[in-house]
Amino acid sequence: MARKNEPWYWEARKGWYVTLNGKRKKLEAKNKTDAFKEFCKLQVESPRLNSHSPAVIMDEMVEWTGKNRSAGTYRFYREHAQQFLDWLKGEKLVDISCDELTPDIFESYLKSPVQDAYASFSTFSVVKTFHELPSLR
Repeated sequence: MARKNEPWYWEARKGWYVTLNGKRKKLEAKNKTDAFKEFCKLQVESPRLNSHSPAVIMDEMVEWTGKNRSAGTYRFYREHAQQFLDWLKGEKLVDISCDELTPDIFESYLKSPVQDAYASFSTFSVVKTFHELPSLR
């Protein structure tokens, strides 16, 4: 089970840790309160991985898929990514950044009369994962 995006105490190492931008980091904090304060400060100071547009991230994913997966998988991702980007354009959300994408936006997309919305939602789960794990790039 994945950890929540918050500090946790690692008993074996006797210290507070967080995962930030996909990397585990030991905090200097000695207690839970200080760990949360330090975590908040790190989040503010951390470079935003999700500041790119969905188009940029999806283009990277589709390009990576074309080089590393089958032609059928490539076509699947390309088609569904374009479908979502076209929907964003129609909703006047074309300038949104990935960190502004909310579950409500995805829910609106899934409720729209878009063909095969479930498969498209699966595509965006993969794209989100790809974007959050810089080691894949």
